[in-house]
Amino acid sequence: MNYAFDYATIGFRPYAETGEFVTVGVLAYQNETRQFGFRLLTANRCARVNGLFPKLDRQLFRTVLEHLQLEMTGLQKTLTPADAAGVPFFQTMVDEPNAIFQAITSPREGLFFFPKKGRRLAEDMEAILADLKYKFIDQNLSDPNRAIESNMTRSIRAILKKERILRAYQENVKLGTPEFQVTFPLVHFHPDGTRADRAIRPLNLNLETSSDIYNHGDEWAQRIRRLQRLGQRPDRCLIALKQPDAGDELRTKAFEAIRQEFEDMEIETADEQDAARIVNFSRIPEEKSFRLAAG
Repeated sequence: MNYAFDYATIGFRPYAETGEFVTVGVLAYQNETRQFGFRLLTANRCARVNGLFPKLDRQLFRTVLEHLQLEMTGLQKTLTPADAAGVPFFQTMVDEPNAIFQAITSPREGLFFFPKKGRRLAEDMEAILADLKYKFIDQNLSDPNRAIESNMTRSIRAILKKERILRAYQENVKLGTPEFQVTFPLVHFHPDGTRADRAIRPLNLNLETSSDIYNHGDEWAQRIRRLQRLGQRPDRCLIALKQPDAGDELRTKAFEAIRQEFEDMEIETADEQDAARIVNFSRIPEEKSFRLAAG
């Protein structure tokens, strides 16, 4: 028999002003049986956190993760069917659908929040937690770039949304042919809808070695070249780049070489945080309904 579980991802956001976060855990709650469970990223598997926030004190992350573990464990003990009805905080919520889940995942101050919520069916708590952990945590552990570039995409979306440009773009569009396709996070099409006018793709080049930078940059240069040979390259492309940390001559040299290669291919580039350049590229002047907001 399958049960409906409410679930949420747990995001770690050390710098609230940037909006960047990494998923470090998942939790689930079954309302009828009042079962609560969670899974967290272990402190020794934090490559994604280090990659996204290279200047963050690793010991700080381990400490706050331990505190989160204690908090979730306390909730799990409190919410056992035998105990929950006797706890004043939950006593009035037991008979209200989703009230306890909403209380657990309500907005909070601090380093952790709940960026994604949903509901899905599973046989039991172990099954739902294993499924959620694989989807939101394990799949990203082998490729920290996936989480970093997802955050970069969110930042670009926020820039375009603020300037009232985002609605002119389609998201996560596959360009190419049935045999070869490339996904771009943001794409604008010509009015007839048959061809991409412009496309935006973030690229994290703040990688561990210069070889990693060359390999990741070359991968995307080759993809765009293939689209061009197939006649499917967007008229204009913008690659928003995350630069390597200053002070490493080899990595800086690799970054500049990749950026120059893109520009030689007539692919426009911008620093991921250069909002003015991103907005200037993204503006659709021929579509008057998508003018920028004043000021």
